[in-house]
Amino acid sequence: MHSPAWKVALKLFLPSWDFFNDFGPVIRLESRWLRPGVAALGWRPVFTRHTTGSWARTLFNPAGNLELLEHSWVDRAATEAGPEPDGVGALFATTETHARLVRIARARLLAAHREPGEDSFQFRLVQIEPGGAFEVIFTSVALPATRDET
Repeated sequence: MHSPAWKVALKLFLPSWDFFNDFGPVIRLESRWLRPGVAALGWRPVFTRHTTGSWARTLFNPAGNLELLEHSWVDRAATEAGPEPDGVGALFATTETHARLVRIARARLLAAHREPGEDSFQFRLVQIEPGGAFEVIFTSVALPATRDET
């Protein structure tokens, strides 16, 4: 039995809470800056946790909607990449999904902060279990922080 069209349309205007993330594994996109000749900095989540302080954000929240879209791409990428056995990471690195993750991680890193000497970065997909254990699904090679469009 199908839902009426108005109910399907109504779902577009309601927020998506991560209610079930406490009960199952969660995929997280992490990144870190790399500096030549210096040990790599620690991994940090690309998406920061935040709370909604206003009901107005429930109705109009373009930044939140973009983040939800990016989260769905991260989840899809984790499914596509699978756990990191020998050789699979190289195959995944040639896909459009990988290129999308590069764009997301680069944009989020550059928007957060950048210090002199941070010319490259890495990202990885991590599956985190409810108890805190985690498994690395994919780790990228070093990538340039800025993309030369010429």
